[in-house]
Amino acid sequence: MVPQFDNDLILSVKNLERRDLESRIKEITKNIGFAIMLAEKIVSKTDGEIVDSALGISVGWLLGSYSEGYFERNGHHLDKDEMTDTIYFALNNLTVIKKSIQKELKLR
Repeated sequence: MVPQFDNDLILSVKNLERRDLESRIKEITKNIGFAIMLAEKIVSKTDGEIVDSALGISVGWLLGSYSEGYFERNGHHLDKDEMTDTIYFALNNLTVIKKSIQKELKLR
């Protein structure tokens, strides 16, 4: 089970940063087919393995692209607390991403 966190308590950094993360999550869920395609090509055979692999790919893309964007906007990398907040925010949205993967697989 995915732990739930209060998004209002985390990412107390600028609203811009929070909106950027939310935007990236929406982007991932709209274009989830790419993560599924990669998951199928890697090693995944069953739907469960595809979901897990696509979820890992999606979260990796989310954290990597957000961290890079943060660096470009702020001129420094995320510190330990900012990274922790970012990871908690991503964890809180795992269910949304996972449901979009499962929905896409059912449409095939």
